[in-house]
This record gives sequence, structure tokens and C-alpha cells, in this order.
Amino acid sequence: MEKQFILVCEDSDIGILTGVYEAYERRLSHDITFLQVGNGDNLRLFSEYITVEPSSIKAEKVMHTVELRFGKETLRIIMEALGSADSGRADAVYKMIVFGLRGKYHGKLIDCLSCDAVVKVIALSTNVWHEYHHLYGFIRFEELKNGILYSVVHAKNRVMPFLGEHFANRFPNENFIIYDENHNICLVHSTGKEWFLADGSFLQKENIPEISDREARIQELFCYFCQTISIRERENSSLQKQMLPLRFRSDMIEFR
Repeated sequence: MEKQFILVCEDSDIGILTGVYEAYERRLSHDITFLQVGNGDNLRLFSEYITVEPSSIKAEKVMHTVELRFGKETLRIIMEALGSADSGRADAVYKMIVFGLRGKYHGKLIDCLSCDAVVKVIALSTNVWHEYHHLYGFIRFEELKNGILYSVVHAKNRVMPFLGEHFANRFPNENFIIYDENHNICLVHSTGKEWFLADGSFLQKENIPEISDREARIQELFCYFCQTISIRERENSSLQKQMLPLRFRSDMIEFR
């Protein structure tokens, strides 16, 4: 049996894209080469495992090539797919890029639905897109006593970079923090500065200030408003769950 090569990548966009670069740089046969995030639990027989050290320079080269050859839309879809929680996202993105660079399909790469890798990457991208667009509307900031706006989310996928672009444009003059408890990542934005991601370990919950008095009054009024506009006879719980899935509600003030 022919030996396979497994490139073990860091669990990050840079790590996975570096894996793609390494597969080409090492001149490995793409048909017997696979990308994997982390060591994983199951080892494949007759396989050589190669650990890939993440490199932002190599990752940027892959991004530049994808944008140059296939366009900005394809790059956006790939980056969204890389934010997925799916363990197979690295290999799907790698196989999609390999398929495109082989040049056998002359149309728009993301339109080639006969390629399994393309179909999977689009599905992963769609899943991530739906989650961060949900969060655009469902995130609830609370004003702390120190004036910082603070919010907690429990995202399935790594959507913080997409949320960063949105809320930095929406609140450029605010200091805010969005904490993704599932991934232990903080999105931090200071007034007039660029947002950045930080390890959530620095965020000690016991040291987070209480909400301000003004915030407490606004929350009380907001919850009262939500209750009074509801018409019990017209409630449609199944439709509500479609429009506002239950998993988002624990982080929303009006459902506490």
C-alpha cells in the first residue's frame, strides 16, 4: 500500500494555510497528502505524520494566490470555511485549492459543484455565515461601571474575526469586549484604535465590574418593553425558535 502523508496543522487560519503551502513546497503528491488539524485521536496506518509550524508569511502567500487565481469571493468563502468547527475543514480547503490550481475546470471555481471539496467548503462557509449573521443581531452589550461595553457569546464556530469587522465599524468610538466562552477568545476594541483578538485567559470573571446603574435601569425598561408588546394569544413558539434559536437566548438580556 502506498504511503500517505498527513500534514498536522495548528488549529488556526494561519496554521491551515501554512499546511497548504508546505504541501506544495515539499512537492508531495496531492492525491496521497492530507491536512489535519491537531494530532487527532485516530492514527492512520502506513502514513507519515509531518508537523507544520505556522507561518503568517506562507499563509499570506496562499491567500494572495487564491485571490489572484480565483477572485475575492472565493477567498472570502475559504476564510469563512476555515472558521468552521468541522474537523475536516483543513483537508477540504486544501483539496479545493489543489483542484482549482490544476486548472481542469475553466469556470468559476465555487460554481464547480461536481467537486466534493468545493461543495464541502461552501457548506462550511454557509454554516459559519449563518452563525455570525445571527450574532450581529443577537449580541447584547452591557455597560460596566468603568464604561466598557461587555458581551458574552457561545459560538459554535470561530466567528470573532467577522464580528470584529462589523462592530468596530458600528461602534468606532466605543471601548468594548466580546468574550467567546466556548473558544476562550476575546475581541477587544479601544476608542479610535484597531480591534484585536486576545486569549480569554486574561479575562478574570471575578474582576469584571458590575453593570452601571444606568445600564440596570435600561435593562429593566427593555425587559418590561419586551413583555408588554407580546400578545400571548398570537405566540408561535416554533416560528420563534426558527428565527431565534434557543442556544442564543442564554446570552440575551431579555431571556434571562
